[in-house]
Amino acid sequence: MRLLLQVLLIPLITFCLSTNVAFAKLNYVTINGHGTGVTPKEAVQSALIEALGKVNGMQMASKERTALSSVKFTAEVLGKKGAAELNSEQFQQEIQTATKGLIKSYEVLSLEPDKYTAGLIAADLKVTVVKYAVSKQANRNRIAVLPFRVDNVKDPLQAVFAKNLCQGLVSYLTQTRRFAVLDRDFQKESSVELDSLRSADVPVEEMARLGNRLGADFIIVGQINKAVSQQWNKEMKSTGKKFPMSRYGAALTYRVMDVATGQILASQLYDGIKTHQGAAPDMSSIAKAYASTIGNKIVEGIFPLMVVSVSGKTMYLGQGGETIKKGQKFSLIQYGKRMVDPYTKESLGREEIPVGVIQVTDVQAKTSRANILKCSVDINSVFAPNTFIVRPIKGSGGMTPTTAKVKKVEKAVEKSMEDMEKESSDDW
Repeated sequence: MRLLLQVLLIPLITFCLSTNVAFAKLNYVTINGHGTGVTPKEAVQSALIEALGKVNGMQMASKERTALSSVKFTAEVLGKKGAAELNSEQFQQEIQTATKGLIKSYEVLSLEPDKYTAGLIAADLKVTVVKYAVSKQANRNRIAVLPFRVDNVKDPLQAVFAKNLCQGLVSYLTQTRRFAVLDRDFQKESSVELDSLRSADVPVEEMARLGNRLGADFIIVGQINKAVSQQWNKEMKSTGKKFPMSRYGAALTYRVMDVATGQILASQLYDGIKTHQGAAPDMSSIAKAYASTIGNKIVEGIFPLMVVSVSGKTMYLGQGGETIKKGQKFSLIQYGKRMVDPYTKESLGREEIPVGVIQVTDVQAKTSRANILKCSVDINSVFAPNTFIVRPIKGSGGMTPTTAKVKKVEKAVEKSMEDMEKESSDDW
């Protein structure tokens, strides 16, 4: 029985260990540190702080300065004897405990009078520091959606619409996988979690997560100028029949800005307020639709949707999720020569040559599959990475058959209403 348990437990333990390694976000970096001070302790402390700063940033290193200064030792000897004393297992353990494992180990390579400043001691160390391994997604261009301003702070509809729009933009941009989208709505909760890492009962290596908060390369800012959601009945005088009418939507402006320079990369005034025969749709769904439209314009301007693979009459697009709809049609475009502005000498991008039409047949979380409806080039023979993109064809939103029927009925109702209004305009 015991042998059977061992046979069953060993693979399980191995799996658990391998799983921890696979998903671990901490690794170790060995780096040299140099420091000076009036005493050997100050010199070593300075070298440790420099090593910490090189790996995890000076913000974290400065936070550990107090912890390192609390380590007690009385070493005053220099040279090899002093280095051996500071390399002792007991002192190593004290350093590791004081920094909660951020400094896993170190070796004093030299401890001598400073060559350049009389009265100071110079220490050279080899230090192994725990580093938090940031995900690959963090290497993408980082973007943050800041809360939109509202023109009328007393209008609750504007405030709710602004909140829903920003949340929709965050969701859309995240699913495109073109940016590392940074949170700006729940920073308080995030800060509370980071603060908890500083408590005494947190595993020592978890401290390496501190100091890794990212800054944005781009920010999206904007203002809601107007938000409308009104409903009323329009009565026909001759028959007394009433028809529901509504006016809904929003007018807003948005900008995409480069944080470092303050340069405006994109800006648009968007006015989607419309009058409609029928009840007004929910404003949260309108905000989501606006977010998709604005998000698409931003992504299209910076990262057009790329064709990543072609096989026969099937191709794969490097985007999926809710940003692509089954049945949606795209114009297939081949990149041509690079273009340069003759005045500023700046790049204008590349020629875009329409060569066909595709239609999405399947949408996954990260990719989409499409059929090639028509194509003027032998794409299978000329395809290469980064040479073909697609752009949405207006009006091909990829509606389901049910949705299409509903739209058809709505259009028929609207047309009959228009005809009726023309025939009995004097009766209203």
